[in-house]
Order: sequence, then structure tokens, then C-alpha cells
Amino acid sequence: GVYQMTEPFDEDYICDRAGRFFSQDGYLWRCSAGAFLRDADIRTTADSGKGESSTYLLMNNQDRHATAEKQLSEFISNINRLNDKAFQAWIISVLDVRLFLRTYAVMVCAGLYDDYWNTGDNYYLFFNSMDDGRYNVFFIPYGFDKSLGSSEKAIMPDPGMQDPYHWGRSIAPLVNKLLQCEEFNEIYTDALYELTLPEAYIFNSTENIYIIQDLMGKVSYYTKNDTGLCMKAQDRPVEWSSQKRYNLTKDDENNFFRVRSERIRFLIGQ
Repeated sequence: GVYQMTEPFDEDYICDRAGRFFSQDGYLWRCSAGAFLRDADIRTTADSGKGESSTYLLMNNQDRHATAEKQLSEFISNINRLNDKAFQAWIISVLDVRLFLRTYAVMVCAGLYDDYWNTGDNYYLFFNSMDDGRYNVFFIPYGFDKSLGSSEKAIMPDPGMQDPYHWGRSIAPLVNKLLQCEEFNEIYTDALYELTLPEAYIFNSTENIYIIQDLMGKVSYYTKNDTGLCMKAQDRPVEWSSQKRYNLTKDDENNFFRVRSERIRFLIGQ
């Protein structure tokens, strides 16, 4: 399993990256289980105490919740009602499609199945304007603990072997509609190719063995804790994983990086 320390996604996060977002003024939404960007999914709140019952939780500018919700609703409505050329023209005006698809290729290669495409979970949306109709939206994934070979049978029995073009569910309109477009599909395919190219070393099993062994050695001094859980750094799937065969530090047929890279390259015909 992967345990992580991450920077909080909040107003400070947005301010620190204002140059990349082209603004620090806008609305940040945390999108949780069931947030597939469908009209039927919209349950919003600005109250963090009620966040567990909402698919979309407004993280900033809570006093403008009604305006933020209207903007989000318009974005979701366009994803669902527009098709073909109209959808393509609109989506490139509000979303950096190339960045989104290349980001998604990384997630799919890493085996992150608890995501927008499968569970409608573990991502943020930042709208960089308070204007209802004029904005750019940024997709910010998080929660990479369910990746690198771990799995849940009810969601995805074997992430290592899963088809990257059918990674998730048909009810996730944003990514499914993008991949129906030949131009956008090519961006995604190129990213998968680049990531699994052996000489690129990104998902090269041999290269990653040394990296992960080094990281395990460093964290092993800090694994003892008062909970009694995860007291050792071990190269095996977490207890709850339904898929037990993968490892990250052995140069064999069960190395997740090797299995995932070979499967993707076979499916994309490379």
C-alpha cells in the first residue's frame, strides 16, 4: 500500500499556485464518492460538517455558495448535454484537455482505481473565476493510497491488467466523452506510450526497484507508532487488497511496474 503526507488542498494551496491557475480567485470543490459529474450527482454544501453526505464540498468562499453552485451546475450540465463537435469546442475552452488526459494517463498507469472514473472520488475541481460562464477549471487528483497493485474486487479485481481505455465506468461522462474524440484519444494514447517506454524509466521495473528499496530503507526508521498498525515497511499489498500477487522490489513476473507497462503497451499495440 501507499501511505502519504500531502499538502492540504485549500486557499493557501491555490494562492501558492496562482501563476499556474492564472488566478487565485475562484471556487475550490472537493469531489467525493459518487461525484461523476452528472446532473443527478449534484449534492453540494459549504458546510464541512455535512461534507460526508455531499458529493461536492465547497472549500473556500463559502459565503458565495449559491453562485459557486450555479457555476458548477452549468459546467456539469454542459458535460452531459453537449455532444460531438459542440462538446469538443466547449471543453477545450474551459479545460486544458491535454493536461487532464496526461494526468489521467499517470493515474491509470499507477493503478489508481479509487478515482473519478471508477468511484467518482478523490479529486478537486478549481474554477479560476467567480464568473458563471467565463472560467477555466482545473482537475486536481489526490488519494493515491489505492494504487500500485492494491485492489478491491468489487471495484477492480486486477488493476495491473485492466484496459486503460476501459479503466472505469460508463457513467463518468467527462473522460468517456473525451476519449470518443480521435484527437483527444491520441493525446491519451501518446501519454500511455511515453510513460511505459522502457528507456524512459518512469515505469521501468528495474529502475523503480532501486528507488523503492531506498525509500523503504529510509522510512523503516519511522514506522513504529502508537497504533500498532503498519509497524514495518513491507513490500506487499495491504491487508484489505483482494489482489495479493504484486510486489515492487523484485525483478519477477509479479512486479507491478513490469506487469502494468507490458499490459498497456500490448493493448496500445506497441
